[in-house]
Amino acid sequence: MPRRQTFGWVWRVPFATTVSLIAAAATGDQLTRGLVGYEPLERLYAGLFGALAVGLLLLVAELLAPDADAMAGRLGVALLLLGLALGLLTGAR
Repeated sequence: MPRRQTFGWVWRVPFATTVSLIAAAATGDQLTRGLVGYEPLERLYAGLFGALAVGLLLLVAELLAPDADAMAGRLGVALLLLGLALGLLTGAR
């Protein structure tokens, strides 16, 4: 039985790290700028802790995926839900 080629750790770790950092930065920026009606320091804290939570959740979800297809599926669903949640939180039109 031939061995199935997998998405190795050599490519998985840099990809997961890059995507989670980009998503965390976008989340922090959106929360910091988009929350209306809050004090500036509260928006800053929301952006920092929201970015930290999103980055860590995406990183763990991607690294625990068994293969590349599951990793791409998890990433797609997570980014879709993140976009919808941020749109609802910040009142994006």
